[in-house]
Amino acid sequence: MVGLADMDGYWTGYADWTFTMTEITDEPVEAPAGLQTEQFIVKADGFSGCVANVGFLGSDVYVQGIFPDMPEAWVKGTINGDKAVFKNGQFLGADFENIRVQYLISATAESTYVEDPEWGDYTETFYYLSDEDITFDYDAATKTFTGTNLFVVNAGRQVVSYADIYENCVIEPFVEVAATPMAPSGAHSTRKATTATPWASAGASSSSISIVMTRTAIISCPTSSPTSSGYASMVRRCPWYSTPTTT
Repeated sequence: MVGLADMDGYWTGYADWTFTMTEITDEPVEAPAGLQTEQFIVKADGFSGCVANVGFLGSDVYVQGIFPDMPEAWVKGTINGDKAVFKNGQFLGADFENIRVQYLISATAESTYVEDPEWGDYTETFYYLSDEDITFDYDAATKTFTGTNLFVVNAGRQVVSYADIYENCVIEPFVEVAATPMAPSGAHSTRKATTATPWASAGASSSSISIVMTRTAIISCPTSSPTSSGYASMVRRCPWYSTPTTT
């Protein structure tokens, strides 16, 4: 048993036993020298998305940074007509962000709907590692890869311990598009609103404020101060605010 103790030799209550240490002999993928790459978007259900570098050499395709915590790691696939296959279990290397050794592994999922009258119904999903290769449909005209099976970035190849899940994964060229700003509508504040009481009850038109219920509320301020002290915390965010008016 290997235990954790403090500097005075007192056991902290943590220990490992009946474990095995095995040398890692897997080698990470290396891209050919001088490989020309382009930026691609990687997106998938349950995955926050990232920008990866993708290079083509003959029928081979190399993807760098498919796992955001290891932006330098490469994986390799082979294109055959309208299909692209990435060999299962590719070794990404040491993940110093999460203190793991990571592999790209195909997986399957099994979901169960659970009725819970106390906490509310929910769907429970279990993931299982698979021996199948990771496959994509490939559109050569648009250089777009569309995943046909689920895969994960996993710590090891035997036990499920995933860092990211890629379901319905799409890898496509990154196209930078200039955003068009929203047309202004009076004075705006993008600070968080502290009340959700309708403006109409304060004597202002209900159309004089719009709140987007995300992390930040976008407040369209009326042209003059509403007459209610209950809105002081909201009104003081408007540019014309000086002193709250009360009734």
